[in-house]
Amino acid sequence: MINFDSDYLLTNDSGIFTTTASVLPYTADDIQVFATIQYNGAPLSTSSRLST
Repeated sequence: MINFDSDYLLTNDSGIFTTTASVLPYTADDIQVFATIQYNGAPLSTSSRLST
C-alpha cells in the first residue's frame, strides 16, 4: 500500500476536481485505488479497481 500526503484541491462549480499521483512502475494484475475527502466537515470515501 502507498499513502500520499494530503493535497488541497479546488473544485469547479459542479464539485469536480482532478489530481495526479505518480508512482514507480509496478507489475500487478489489478490495482485498488482509495480516496477520501472532507465534505462539509465529514469524510467521504470511494474506491475503484483498475485492471492492467
